[in-house]
Amino acid sequence: MNILLIGYENDIDLAWKAAKFKDQITVAVLGNCTIDANILDYQLLSSYDCIIVAIKELSSAQDFSNLLKCILNDTSTAIINFYAMYHISIPISKVDRVMSNPFRTDYDGMILGISHAEVGILPQLLHGNFCNLAVSSQDIYYNMKTLKYCMDHHKSKIQNLQYLIFDMYDYTYFNYDASLCKAANKYYNIWGGFRNDPHNFDNNPSFKISFNDLMLHAFAMLYPDINTEIINLWDTIFEDIHAVNNFQDFNEYSYAHLQLHKRVKYVTDMEIEAYTADSSIVQKTFSDTIHENIQYFHDLLQYAYTLNPHMKIFCILMPRYYAVQVKIQSIYVPWKELFYNIMEETQKAYPCVFLDLINDEISKKREYYFDASHFNYYGATKFTQHLNSLIMNSII
Repeated sequence: MNILLIGYENDIDLAWKAAKFKDQITVAVLGNCTIDANILDYQLLSSYDCIIVAIKELSSAQDFSNLLKCILNDTSTAIINFYAMYHISIPISKVDRVMSNPFRTDYDGMILGISHAEVGILPQLLHGNFCNLAVSSQDIYYNMKTLKYCMDHHKSKIQNLQYLIFDMYDYTYFNYDASLCKAANKYYNIWGGFRNDPHNFDNNPSFKISFNDLMLHAFAMLYPDINTEIINLWDTIFEDIHAVNNFQDFNEYSYAHLQLHKRVKYVTDMEIEAYTADSSIVQKTFSDTIHENIQYFHDLLQYAYTLNPHMKIFCILMPRYYAVQVKIQSIYVPWKELFYNIMEETQKAYPCVFLDLINDEISKKREYYFDASHFNYYGATKFTQHLNSLIMNSII
């Protein structure tokens, strides 16, 4: 097979390392006018059986692949978008991605929750070997399903679990169902949410298609040129790409928006001024959702104690920036009362620790906040150290 590997200098290396038949590959580095003028020629391009485009930035890679197709004008030359194929071979669901990492064989702690824990709790700063399975917009039901999924499919990795941290931000959490919200598509397909169960999605008024159709549509939109022929060709040309790459993207923070060390801005005056509490889960009461979530919460705790009867479970509420909290706290008064009542009844049956940190002193440090309610990297380090101290000093 005659193969052309073409792309930017810093992007080609992984494709070259993973290729099985290097003697069949010609490498062309984009960015040199002389090389580009010679390589971007119909006669030369059409002489290859396969062209591999190695450009990390996916939109640029797609544009360049489309340009090659236009130049070749429907010849038999196959075009593989290397990094698109690389990304589809990484599990979309965060739980699958993290638990499939062969370099992480055993955990004694787990973090569940939503975006505040996802970016605000750094597992490497906690005492023990923790995995962070929190996902943006993840509700109680999907946190419960995540734990159960780990028990059913990755038991060996969590069989020695001793600690569970459950971020329940905010007092309205029992009023929230991710499968019914307007951002459900982002939860499942962009943020890495739990995809093996649609829950109540088919009753979501914001979507007119089924859950299965949503999954298929999302794949087709993200990777329009990937088909069985391309997948088979990929398997022929490349070794196990992630083994070559030491599974570096099978971790908690593989996506660009989760590269925590880059989250270094701090909350602006404009963001503080604009912050409101006008979401539907604050303004409306969904009684059926509350009733269901209480049961799902108890199910989650029951699963954890089944796994380890001596599990140390910490249900936490993480703080917004103090100036924002003061502005909106009156709106949350009835929700706080409901939340506390549910937690009080729950603790009669399950010996979990409840830590309400919403008004903690750490919330007054503006330099800790990326936006009005999420920590930046600096704040995440400080909050995790603070949380670790609270956990280590707690007696259950």
